[in-house]
Amino acid sequence: MWLWPQPRSPLIWDVFAVSTYATVSFLFWFTGLIPDLGAMRDKASKPWTQRLFGMLAMGWPGSAKHWARYQKAYLLLAGLSTPLVVSVHSVVSFDFAISIVPGWHTTIFPALLCCGRIYSGVRHGAHARHSVRRWYHLEDLITMRHIDCMSKVMLGTGLIVAYGYGMEAFMAWVQRKPI
Repeated sequence: MWLWPQPRSPLIWDVFAVSTYATVSFLFWFTGLIPDLGAMRDKASKPWTQRLFGMLAMGWPGSAKHWARYQKAYLLLAGLSTPLVVSVHSVVSFDFAISIVPGWHTTIFPALLCCGRIYSGVRHGAHARHSVRRWYHLEDLITMRHIDCMSKVMLGTGLIVAYGYGMEAFMAWVQRKPI
């Protein structure tokens, strides 16, 4: 208890939320690498690199049955991490929402922060996708349908963020005190 003198402090929840988020993010990242590590193991020429990539690939054989199981497991991990992302960003935004800083203690702040982070992430992904598509001439792989779908997600989350900012300005205008 000497580390956190107040057990109901939001800082304790931050430690749990961020450490869980980091662990699941690492697992999601590493799970996505397993087939690639298996391919690197198969193409390695030196015995020590074959052993290293073999251990990291965890015996990935690359058969159709394993690909089907891999896709189900990866989809399940993505489904589990999505509510985790929302909860972590909500917990962090509650730290700001319960502060006494003017303009920061509002109930819309957690939803606004989550949508803003989703908008920012999709925007960075769109920028990376566009750059990779252009530099590596992947127009056949990354089609206009992909660009259109990401643009719709950006439009939706952008409108939610704009609505949140508009409501903050409106509430500040409504609650203004006469001089």
